[in-house]
Amino acid sequence: MEEMAGQFEETSKKVAWYYKCKNIKLMVLLVVIGLIIVILIVLLATGVIPVNAPTSANISSTPKP
Repeated sequence: MEEMAGQFEETSKKVAWYYKCKNIKLMVLLVVIGLIIVILIVLLATGVIPVNAPTSANISSTPKP
């Protein structure tokens, strides 16, 4: 009976460690995605990434009188 309890304790520690690592990986992934979104918003707001790029169709080559 003691041997089975010891085995159960080992297995439960392994499972707990597995899920702890899995949760840490998920949190890191969510933080990275959040940072990417924040950086994109900041770059769009500051104009580093242009929202409306000028097109060549709007430029007229003939002068207007």
